[in-house]
Amino acid sequence: MVQHHLSLHVGLLGATIGQLSMRHLQASAAAIFLFGFAAPLIAAAPYPSVEQATFHQLLFANPDVAVLKNVYPPHSDSGYHVHSRELFYVVIEPARFGAQKLGQALKTPPMTPVGGTGYNVMTAEPFVHRVVNSDRRACHIVAIELRRAVPGGSPLSARPSDYVQIFDNQRMRAWRLIVAPGQSVPAMTQSAVGVRVVVRGGSLVTSMPGVADQVLAIQNGDVSMQLEGTARALRNAGRTPIELVEIELK
Repeated sequence: MVQHHLSLHVGLLGATIGQLSMRHLQASAAAIFLFGFAAPLIAAAPYPSVEQATFHQLLFANPDVAVLKNVYPPHSDSGYHVHSRELFYVVIEPARFGAQKLGQALKTPPMTPVGGTGYNVMTAEPFVHRVVNSDRRACHIVAIELRRAVPGGSPLSARPSDYVQIFDNQRMRAWRLIVAPGQSVPAMTQSAVGVRVVVRGGSLVTSMPGVADQVLAIQNGDVSMQLEGTARALRNAGRTPIELVEIELK
């Protein structure tokens, strides 16, 4: 699976990222630049939470995770909002945008490409920032907020080598799966609660024991829960590659 690791450290951040293409390494570096700073003590009351911020749509939430669909139109500003939990996110539609923490200058790193991922590290206090899209294109990000107060100690899945580990820390692990047209991915059993994010969609066939195959016309930006204890094999029945990012909670 992962043969070597590259560690990126920004302030308190110590995320380990393995076997990524150069575009995804650059994406992760830009993501850490945007969202991975330690937070000063800030009175959060005047500002909305990240779930209620402008352009942030809450898709679903449970005690484990909250999933947000964040679409920033061209030349838009999310307004200041509060982050109080750690989150992992995936870029679906990239644009040149920046982030500004309260009382600091706007920071605009290199544009994160499609499929780029990032992780927001929290300290003891929440932080307040805003997202500014200065591009002529919309920016679409799927954010997965981790709601468990502490890791649950869940064992993680043993996955076929088709799943490439891209992130791992004390709270979660993430893999990238790219399935070529006609390709089949061997079966695996989901050991812990997880989330799947579709980076590039298509016609995906899921095979599970004891039930008929399920065909899904998945689209870019789709999100689904992956329940523990389920076994599945996948096949790309379409004509274009399918790209997924899947996480499991520890």
